Amino acid sequence: MEQGRDIIFATELLRWIRQQPEYFLGEVALDLLRRLGYGWKIQPVSKISRTGKDDLTQGFLMKAPLLDFTICVKPWPGNNNPVRLSSVTGFARELQRMGAHAGFFLTRAGFSDAAWEYVKSIDKKIVLIDGKQLANFMIDYRLGVSTTSSYHSGEIAHDYFRS
Repeated sequence: MEQGRDIIFATELLRWIRQQPEYFLGEVALDLLRRLGYGWKIQPVSKISRTGKDDLTQGFLMKAPLLDFTICVKPWPGNNNPVRLSSVTGFARELQRMGAHAGFFLTRAGFSDAAWEYVKSIDKKIVLIDGKQLANFMIDYRLGVSTTSSYHSGEIAHDYFRS
């Protein structure tokens, strides 16, 4: 696809992501990480609430078999307001408490500038994935989209977005 069409398609996909219930982001996070090759044993840290209640311990721990390596995944379902620094520093503390080696923090919105700067300044590896990046990853890894032609055009896979 040409660049302009990619942006339009990613924007439309993000619109679909934002229309889904809050728990959907956790499902997308796990599906995406499996596509990225993190298909390890997954243990919920605590269940993602289908009522939308959120706290710092909600998410998933992923443990690599045969390796002493643990990743924590934190879906943050907000749609409009950027995730603040305090939420990211709280996540970093949770990683430490759980003994995780790295963390993925995903949101349908964005992150504050202070949050981006913070993750660059710490030893613990935290990957921030905002809504735009999430949509582009989903396109790149064919998650929630289907191929409509051989020149890599796409359309929303409506059955993936169940309400």
